[in-house]
Amino acid sequence: MVQNQIIEYDLVSNSFVKSIILERNIDEWNNRWQLSTNGSQTKKFFTTVLDRIKVSKYFEYDFFSSQAITGHGRNRAYLTRFKLMDNKNCLICQTKDDVNHRIYECPKYATERQCLIEKCIQNGHQWPVQHTHLIAEHIIIYFVDFCKNIFKEI
Repeated sequence: MVQNQIIEYDLVSNSFVKSIILERNIDEWNNRWQLSTNGSQTKKFFTTVLDRIKVSKYFEYDFFSSQAITGHGRNRAYLTRFKLMDNKNCLICQTKDDVNHRIYECPKYATERQCLIEKCIQNGHQWPVQHTHLIAEHIIIYFVDFCKNIFKEI
């Protein structure tokens, strides 16, 4: 650097600097997300941090949908981990009662699931859909309603 040289900091706008900082923060956050061993259920819905940011434009979590996305809540497999239940299996079909079982398999929710399946197919998705498709903008409202049905009881 040449001595006595004046640096013109005001040539770069504040918004440009903020966008660079935001981009770097999101990249770092995403790197940590990818390397983390936690959140395996959530990662099925949000494979990257940008996926989560995009969804926030049209989706607000509620008590029921957050259970599906995190895997934490009113399912026997989760409650058994904390000794609140003594059996992790579904009372209907005797397989592990976790979030994925309730979304995709459990016959108890077949009627409620049928509406979700129809909406997925109408929007060009084959059933069973990937988790990421369940939170797509044109399907999310049906998925949220479905979650209210499958998590209202244990």
